Amino acid sequence: MPKRKTRSSTKAAERDEDEQPDHKQGSPKNEASQETPETTSQDKEAVHHYTIPSHNNKLITCDRRSPQNHYSSPPALIFTHGAGGGISAPSTSDLAAGFASLASIVCYQGSMNLTNRIKYFHTVLEHATGDEAPGAIALGGRSMGARAAVLTALEQHDGDSDPSSKAKALVLVSYPLLAGGTTREPERREKILTDLIANVDVLFIAGAADSYCPLDMLEEVRGNMAARSWLCIVEGADHGMGMKPKKAEVAMRRKTGEVAAKWLAERDEGKRSSVIRCDEAAEIMFEGWIEEETSEPKEKKQKT
Repeated sequence: MPKRKTRSSTKAAERDEDEQPDHKQGSPKNEASQETPETTSQDKEAVHHYTIPSHNNKLITCDRRSPQNHYSSPPALIFTHGAGGGISAPSTSDLAAGFASLASIVCYQGSMNLTNRIKYFHTVLEHATGDEAPGAIALGGRSMGARAAVLTALEQHDGDSDPSSKAKALVLVSYPLLAGGTTREPERREKILTDLIANVDVLFIAGAADSYCPLDMLEEVRGNMAARSWLCIVEGADHGMGMKPKKAEVAMRRKTGEVAAKWLAERDEGKRSSVIRCDEAAEIMFEGWIEEETSEPKEKKQKT
């Protein structure tokens, strides 16, 4: 099998140790093997734990969450966690639970090595696809995992393969524009977004208090993207999707997952801005999508 192309921006960012760890991170469980999967039930979604072999002969731990009795089709989204956390960290598992109340999602466990995280994306995607076109499955992640999702999509689009095999949508949560929350690295963190081609739709979910993703900087980058993008702002949330009051965090993170699932199912090109907020009674409110005043994306020459 021929080796996949890799991008120089990937190699330059092979290891990231400068991103804020996920809140309340937990050690990943020693999941059952693919041959003896374990299925549990949580609220309205079923959770299927399994492992698959990777390119380096290690096992990739995966959780597939789906609405009850909804395992027959490929997942709508493959998602990976941020640096320092794992798929059991609330910042990932709560989002996945909210998403799975409406559609199927696979979350996989990766390392701090960004290059390996991208290779794992390809492996998990191939395993999840079955006979379906890979492009029907969206890619996503939070923090470092969001960068891995973008780089994986770029590798897909670098080739001359069937367009149906290339991701058409990305879900990027807490995208880390600033390394360590302080340092701007345009080549490693911004250029990969502006390199995305026009037929890829991107959903950003960002905390208003996220020092790694200042909203004014994100707006600047979005204005330079050829890909269409939508933005859901979570009022009061930080990079790890923590907020006050703390008792509202789980509901807030689940709501981000629900918003992502609904956006993947149907989105309005004319309404690209939304807000999730917590009211005085600590109830989480999503106000729907509205029009935003942004400049049109710059035209970019398509690769041939």
